[in-house]
Amino acid sequence: MNMPSNDKPERLRLSALEPGHLPVLSQFSLPEHQRRFTSLPNEVLKKLGDPPAEKLPVVLLAADKPVAFFVLDRGERIARYTPNQNAVLLRALSVDHKEQGRGYGQAAMRLLPEFIRSRLPGVNEIALAVNARNEHARHVYLRAGFRDRGYRVMGVQGIQHILHLDLEIR
Repeated sequence: MNMPSNDKPERLRLSALEPGHLPVLSQFSLPEHQRRFTSLPNEVLKKLGDPPAEKLPVVLLAADKPVAFFVLDRGERIARYTPNQNAVLLRALSVDHKEQGRGYGQAAMRLLPEFIRSRLPGVNEIALAVNARNEHARHVYLRAGFRDRGYRVMGVQGIQHILHLDLEIR
């Protein structure tokens, strides 16, 4: 976790998307080599429109400022990645370019199991697809506890590794 100048750890927490997050999310940027693998929050939110109940946009807040964004999807698409009907699909993770290198992706993944337990009772697995050429992202997920069970799918940008994180239900 990055230490701000006052030497106190930043307060990091996950939150469901709120209207007040939109101005900061609209300013997110990504380098071109990352844009091949994910979308900016504005693009994702345009496609979602008014998110249906099975899609939950989430932000990672550092001292109440959005620094990362992703969507948790319980819709029909999950069946392509896991046979588990109690799973959720993590999609479109992005960390604002200005905020990268501070461990925010890793922090979001560490906070995610408890967030899911509180928001999506009964979910016992997180699945995600990561492009085979996106080694950095793949290693972030593996370090966070996701497992590669060897399942692959073909995506728009090539082969995708399907990673899984089993959750304990409390």
